[in-house]
Amino acid sequence: LLEVSGAVRRYRIRGQREQLRAVDGIDLTIPKGRTVAIVGESGSGKSTAARLALRLERADAGTIRYRGTDLAGLRGKDLLAYRRAIQPVFQNPYASLDPRYTIAQVISEPLRVHGVGDATTRRKSVETLLDRVALPAAYADRRPHELSGGQRQRVAIARALALDPELVVMDEAVSALDVLVQDQILDLMVSLQRDQGLSYLFISHDLAVVQLVAHHVYVMRAGKIVESGDPATVFHSPQDPYTQQLVAAVPRPRQQAS
Repeated sequence: LLEVSGAVRRYRIRGQREQLRAVDGIDLTIPKGRTVAIVGESGSGKSTAARLALRLERADAGTIRYRGTDLAGLRGKDLLAYRRAIQPVFQNPYASLDPRYTIAQVISEPLRVHGVGDATTRRKSVETLLDRVALPAAYADRRPHELSGGQRQRVAIARALALDPELVVMDEAVSALDVLVQDQILDLMVSLQRDQGLSYLFISHDLAVVQLVAHHVYVMRAGKIVESGDPATVFHSPQDPYTQQLVAAVPRPRQQAS
């Protein structure tokens, strides 16, 4: 579905000659109907990789292909079609929803932007989308401040699904939620993937969460991919020293004193 080959993204740093390579020649593949995760510490380049996939930023070198088409060449209607096919869910459910909008306006905004339907059909779509993310239709007329963090993230997922995308990019989308709500959102992701064949690019620093949802994982450090494979292999038999450090740093339940 999406293939990244040798992608590079550089940034100029004020007062320094050398540019920062936030993404430094990475290769990754996202198959249809699968969840691919990128893990790493803060500053490893994983969120920059997500922005490149979303075409929010352009790669300075390398190629990113969607169904064989290079994103760098997309313009006008072709770029708009790509925007429909790939949708984001961001980290902070409190910052990613416009507080002035009702939930119906939040979810229907992509439909309005892309000229899909009229006011009546969009309202019906909102109710259908709320049902798909297990929220009551009555929530359509509420505003974000009336919802919990988990409910807001469900709204963000509903908005991402409004245009029937093939790929959803989830950038630390559950890290701001408590453990119980995380579990609910992850269950929702899995059920939507099973029912609709969605693909996910799942950005996270939480190895435990990644093991639950990912079919394939890439480990990033300083802009490079240092290890990749299925999560069970990567996390139980890590080969790269950095991956070994990440695995060793995962908190474990404390033993109760006897």
